This record gives sequence, C-alpha cells and structure tokens, in this order.
Amino acid sequence: MTRRNLVILFVLLGAAFILWQNTLRKSKEQAPAPLSQEPEATSSQRRQQSQNSVAGSAGKPGRETAVAEMPPREVPPARVQARGTITDTHNAQLAESALFAETSWKVWAGVTAVLKKDGRPQKNVKGEVNGYYLVEDGVAGSAVQFSASRPLVVIDTRLDTVGVLTGIFTVVLKSGVTADVLAQIPEIKIVNEFPQINTYYVTASKEPFDLLALKEFLRSEPGVAEVQPEILSRQYEKY
Repeated sequence: MTRRNLVILFVLLGAAFILWQNTLRKSKEQAPAPLSQEPEATSSQRRQQSQNSVAGSAGKPGRETAVAEMPPREVPPARVQARGTITDTHNAQLAESALFAETSWKVWAGVTAVLKKDGRPQKNVKGEVNGYYLVEDGVAGSAVQFSASRPLVVIDTRLDTVGVLTGIFTVVLKSGVTADVLAQIPEIKIVNEFPQINTYYVTASKEPFDLLALKEFLRSEPGVAEVQPEILSRQYEKY
C-alpha cells in the first residue's frame, strides 16, 4: 500500500471516530430527565412541623400525652425507727459487785429482767433488752443466790448502757486444750461451743448458785485462758 493510501485511511478513521462521539453525545442529551426530588426541609421547617403536630394532637390523648400528663411519683418519707435512750439511769440505784471488779458495770438494784416469752408485765416496764423486759419491781436481785429465771439487770456507768446478766460465762481455753476439761467438771454444763476458736459458753449445772464463786472456779482451771460473764446489752428502749 502506498503512502498516499495510508494517509487517506487514517483520515477516514478519524472522521468516523469523531462522528461516533457526536452521535453518542446527542443520544445522552435527548434521554428523558429523572424525576425531580423535593428539596429537603430545613431544620426550622422540621421544628415548625413538629410543633404543629404536637398542637394538633392535643385533643387526642395518646400514649405520649398520657405519659406527659402523669403526675410525678411521690417519694414516701423515710421511716425512721425511734431508738430510745436511757434517760433515768442517773437516778437508778446502783450496787457494787465483786463480779465486775475493775469495770464500770454496776447492778441496777430493784429492777428485774423478765423473759418476753412469759408475757409482758402490766406495769413498771422500763425497757427491753434481747428478749427481756426490764421491770422495776423493787425486788433485790442476788449474785450469791442467782437463778436464770430472775437475771440481774446491770448498767455500764461509763457508756450509760443497760444489760442483762444471764448467769452464763464465756470461757476461752488455752491453745491445744479441748472441751473435755470442761465436760469432766460436774458442777458446770456447756450450753454452747465454738471449738474452732476455743470458746465455750457454760453455766452452773444446778441453781441457785454463786456467780462470783463460779467465775473464780472456772479461772482456776489450768486449761482456761479467759473467763467473762455474759451481758446482753443490745436493743434497749426506754418507754
């Protein structure tokens, strides 16, 4: 093929390419335009529509309206349980006892502890401590002729605390000593035991008995490390 023929061929190809592009552009311009979209509402328009919607639904109570109209929940006032104080112990007749040597505990003379399970006394109830009523009956309790049916009432003059002397002693044994040393003593009986901490609660096997004598007897045992009389001193309420 001659050079002249090649030039003519390239010219024809270029003309055909330009004609094809023009035809493609015209077909795109003649295509139908897409459906127009409404402009998005501005924030102010949306806020106005929301207000109109709420106003329009005012006469038609729905779930939202019912919740909005519900009155606020009232918080019930806190219930405070009154706890009495010992207001008359300053005038109480106190008696010394060798059982409480070197302590601030004194015997409240003329006041007796009565078990609640036996019924509430009709008068002179001063308060209550751990299942006992404290009754001012004028009867003098005795630490020498003690009976569990008439426990002594005592007062800690330093803390102004009232307690009931039950006649039970807390006994702590020395390390390595077992409860056998207590079980072999006929004069006492074990009412409760906590061997994991070497602690036992004991009292006399017979009544009446001498509280101080029992305390000294327990302290004299070689396997005993500590002896303390049990005093219940919680939940006192003055009437």
